[in-house]
Amino acid sequence: MRIDRLEWLESFVAVAKLSSFSRAARLLHSSQSRVSLHVANLERATGHTLVDRSHVPCTLTAKGETFLPRAEEILVKLRDAVDELNTESGSLVGAVTLGVIPSISAVLCPGMLAQLQLEEPGISVNLLERTSAELLEKVGAGHAQLAIVSQFSSLPSIPDSQRLWWEPYVAVVRQNSPDFQGVEVVAPGDLAEVTLGLTGAPGLSIDPEMRAAFDLWELEPRIADFRTEQPQTLLNMCKAGLLTPVINLLAFRSCDHEGLRAIAIAGDYGREVSVVANTAVPLTPIGQYVRDLILAIPLPAGVRSLQPQRSDAGDTS
Repeated sequence: MRIDRLEWLESFVAVAKLSSFSRAARLLHSSQSRVSLHVANLERATGHTLVDRSHVPCTLTAKGETFLPRAEEILVKLRDAVDELNTESGSLVGAVTLGVIPSISAVLCPGMLAQLQLEEPGISVNLLERTSAELLEKVGAGHAQLAIVSQFSSLPSIPDSQRLWWEPYVAVVRQNSPDFQGVEVVAPGDLAEVTLGLTGAPGLSIDPEMRAAFDLWELEPRIADFRTEQPQTLLNMCKAGLLTPVINLLAFRSCDHEGLRAIAIAGDYGREVSVVANTAVPLTPIGQYVRDLILAIPLPAGVRSLQPQRSDAGDTS
């Protein structure tokens, strides 16, 4: 038996993890025909059928199940060996792409990157700022090794995820507005009395994350005709008296909110934030280091930790 190409193992592992030749091809930035050829060549080299292609999604044969952990071990050891060559005096050298929701990026990333630069100056981080749904697609396709996302009911389950924190949704009003005067917490049903402003992608009446919130609150909101993807623009519309934004707390705090106040929306439903990775591709030592740093850095103000090992919580002031 002779396995001539590392690509054969990479394609086999990706197909095994994703149960799909087409999804494996997207992950590896290759074509489906090439991935199929790689697996076929590996099967010829081993003398065994490793993937059952007779139904969709494809599955591993018994021989494939036996071979998979060995193939993964080979790839991990080779990746670790290359990482060791890129290490100077115990420091890590390389790059990682980190996907982040914009409101979280603005609050969390500057301090995290400053700490990273002090501890491991050889690591460069490329930030990819998108919605949670888009970031999960990027991680699944291999365009980002890690992502910090919000988890909500309409998203698929995320197998390799670690919860970070919970933050409330808030309604935003002008400080001199008659709406919700003297109120510290507003009931979801009371939001029906005002015209709400939401962030969201063009073409969507309500962003899926907020749709999940309104469904839980049993609220059919009156939405303003003005739409924007940017929280700062939404808050400026509030300053102009056009609408009452409903956004997550960190989005409010990451923007210029002078003259505005945020009122917590009653109940336990809020944004749960997690760091996720692609289970089909083992994290590199650099990726592991960045994920460990994300799990250890101080929490943003106003959030509640969801990490069992942590007792601290963000400053609620």
